[in-house]
Amino acid sequence: DHPYAHPSVGYKESIEAITLNDVRAFHQQYLVANNALIAIVGGIDQAKAKEIAEQISTSLLQGEKPAVLPKPTMSQDVADIYIPFPSQQSHVYLGHLGIQRGHPDYFSLYTGNHMLGGGGFTSRLVKEVRVKRGLSYSVYSYFFPMHLPGTFTLGLQTRADQAEQAAEVSLATIEKFVQEGPNEEELSLSKNNIISGFPLRIASNRDILGYLSLIGYYQLPLDYLETFTDNISSVTQEQIRTALSKHLHANKLVKVIVGGPEQTL
Repeated sequence: DHPYAHPSVGYKESIEAITLNDVRAFHQQYLVANNALIAIVGGIDQAKAKEIAEQISTSLLQGEKPAVLPKPTMSQDVADIYIPFPSQQSHVYLGHLGIQRGHPDYFSLYTGNHMLGGGGFTSRLVKEVRVKRGLSYSVYSYFFPMHLPGTFTLGLQTRADQAEQAAEVSLATIEKFVQEGPNEEELSLSKNNIISGFPLRIASNRDILGYLSLIGYYQLPLDYLETFTDNISSVTQEQIRTALSKHLHANKLVKVIVGGPEQTL
């Protein structure tokens, strides 16, 4: 029932039910100055930026910020959900509630997940699922923090008759990684990969604007970009093990498989 559970594009029925008055009401409630974040990047000074921001904000209705969303809660029922679909391939997702933006464990989890499923061919999931067993061309995982706790998600695609096996291998890989944590070589390689690749993530005005918007919207420290690589560099094996044990639980992951003939799991 949480707003995060609803797709941002809506449902067929909800879209068909929208009226002009609904759109006007949404506009008056949300597209207002007091609910706006204005981020500006480019060849102007601070005074000019403030002038532009003032022009934008004074042209909008002033309005009010919307009510704070309720905090989502972890599902108490670990579900196996199978959705038949006439295809040769199945999509497999595993997930549960994660963390919110600005969480103290963010950098530990970010670095840890790079080793688990966010680092491409160097990640454990790719090695176990693709390289060793050939079950999937691609497998990945990530924490998706939002204003409130978002999700931890693992995803892969595989032949329909291999979906269960791929899911079980993924679960076992997660469980082992949480129990053991990373080794020194994994940690060193992941840190170097994240840190050396970071300049490319802020290489354009558009990239910086995205980060600036993120910092403002989630009220992150203003030196977030300047300290990002230092925060990654300072993460320890023990911090990663502790963070994973708190926020990643193989026995609580919901499993969703889409594709293949109708069957009962």
